[in-house]
Amino acid sequence: MTEQDPRPRPQFGEYATPEEQRASIQVPQESAHADEPVPVPVTRPTNEGARPAAGRVEPERGSASHPMVSTGNSADRIATIALLAIGLFNVLTTVPGLLDLSSTLNAAFERMGLGSFTPTPATSVIGVGLAIFYGLAWLVTLALSLRSLRAARLSFWIPLVAGVVVTIVAMICFLVLFFGDPAFMEYVSRNAG
Repeated sequence: MTEQDPRPRPQFGEYATPEEQRASIQVPQESAHADEPVPVPVTRPTNEGARPAAGRVEPERGSASHPMVSTGNSADRIATIALLAIGLFNVLTTVPGLLDLSSTLNAAFERMGLGSFTPTPATSVIGVGLAIFYGLAWLVTLALSLRSLRAARLSFWIPLVAGVVVTIVAMICFLVLFFGDPAFMEYVSRNAG
């Protein structure tokens, strides 16, 4: 019975002979001399942990030939950045009103002719919770979008999905507050028939 080789199975030409290495990187046999060093392909792990194929030299990230953000689809990159900017604007303009949610809802109720909003202990908790949720959701969306852009994947959908999720969560929280408010319930019952 044959004895097993204790070395791990070769990958990317690690145990290749000089001739196999020359063939892999397509160096002609006649131009290489036996006493000259054989050029060995340089490989560096990528962010995903995968290694490029032998014979390809990967430039370092951040160099001129390998920018930090992929030069893939520029329309996707522009759309993603624009959607992130709109999301940031939304967070910055919404959070101050959420931190004083009782006053914000009272002003909205009066403008709509519903009367006065009656705050509950949950009002300030929901307001602060939503403010934190808005900020964290935007930061997570930014991180996921940048990661996707760097990997040259389609990315514009990430801020869109995040916007939908944030809107649904906010609507549920506001509905909880509205259905607990006597002025809103009176308005609903008056206009239901």
